[in-house]
Amino acid sequence: MNIIKVYKVELLIFIVLVISYGYFFRKIDWNSGTRLDLVWSIVEHHSLSIDAYHENTGDKALYKGHFYTDKAPGISFLGVPFYFVASKILKFCNSPSALVDYIFKIYIPTFFVVILPSAISGVIFYRLANLFLNSIGLSILGSMSYSLGTIVFFYSNMFYAHYVAGFLFFTAFYILIKSANIKEIDKSKILLSGSLLGLAILCEYPMVVFAVFIFIYLSIVTKSIKKLIYLALPVCFAIIILCIYHYACFDNSLKTGYNYEYSHYFAKYHAQGISGIKLPKLSRIIKLTFGLKRGIFMMHPFLLFAFPGAYFGLKSKKKREFLFFIIISAAVILFYSSFKFFAERFLITAIPFLCILAIYGVAKLKSKILTSIFIVLVALSAVSMLLVTGTHLLAVQLDTMFYKNIFHYLLHPCIYFETNLFSILFEKAGMLEFIPIISIWIIWIIIFCIINRQAKKQII
Repeated sequence: MNIIKVYKVELLIFIVLVISYGYFFRKIDWNSGTRLDLVWSIVEHHSLSIDAYHENTGDKALYKGHFYTDKAPGISFLGVPFYFVASKILKFCNSPSALVDYIFKIYIPTFFVVILPSAISGVIFYRLANLFLNSIGLSILGSMSYSLGTIVFFYSNMFYAHYVAGFLFFTAFYILIKSANIKEIDKSKILLSGSLLGLAILCEYPMVVFAVFIFIYLSIVTKSIKKLIYLALPVCFAIIILCIYHYACFDNSLKTGYNYEYSHYFAKYHAQGISGIKLPKLSRIIKLTFGLKRGIFMMHPFLLFAFPGAYFGLKSKKKREFLFFIIISAAVILFYSSFKFFAERFLITAIPFLCILAIYGVAKLKSKILTSIFIVLVALSAVSMLLVTGTHLLAVQLDTMFYKNIFHYLLHPCIYFETNLFSILFEKAGMLEFIPIISIWIIWIIIFCIINRQAKKQII
């Protein structure tokens, strides 16, 4: 009971996020399909090739007559033990229905590999925000804005590696920041951070670029080569695993699935520059940030508070950490603006850092009006993310601004609603499916308001 009292805010955040993220049963697409194909192939056929399942995806590599996923294998490796157990249970089901088959083959790996870490990420964000703000209320608001008011919500229940890698990277950084602000960073914390960083690289290749910033941070904080080696050991181990995987698939440790794209269109693109990576382009930077269709600041306008947050952060006692938040956010945007195929999901690694800056900006502006505006913008973003998560809106390519797309699509007679607990229980799909989640959010907000009020009374 004492643990529940001490961590009641964290537990409430975790429970509500698990329910919110796990509520929807998302369809698989090419990106999630190719990663799940590898999970199924390893468990069912003890093979790294996805020959038995490749027809469900166009994101695949072809080498010596065999198909492979063209993605980094980390998230698939993480899904293997959960699907292994699920497959054993599924064998006891005689003629399982499509729903049962979906739950065991897709939902269970997604739940344990993506949904649970996503919910934990919301808790970690709360704790990091509280480290800088020392305010339960604002830290909860920051966690809500990050977890429900950004594209994190949309990708929190899909078998994509972008968010999993971003979560691992963010958590690795959090461990070092918390340790550095409390006491000297010990070896166990560094090894844990390095292990998470290594897993992030296993899940998404570009993480090896962003990992540099964690090494630089640790170097500045500790000024110890020995501790840098501790951080590097698990990262090197992860890179070795990647090299072994590449050699097993493509007979070359330095070749990835992107070098053997099955699609001629993708193959032509990845042949340019360094595996498709060129110099950043200003037009792409603008589209990723302030583009009307899917610019990150247009979809989530409350993130505009990150600019004053950055200003105040650089003037604070923890300016070192805020400088890294700014640099990492900028680096992610610049890096992915060098891709021809760029999308808002690529920026998911920068989202927690931008949200920290945003909520810090709200705290330091000390204006009730601006705080109210921030809350309204968070609510707008959260509702829009709920709608697009429940309807597959982001898969629809419309040529108008993001919020206009939402209203246009919701009024469309052929609107597609994702399967969810409501539609399964009541065999109906429609706008009513959002009522349970919104009701839970309202109850959640009321409880947090009570907790925040009690915390303020204790301080007084």
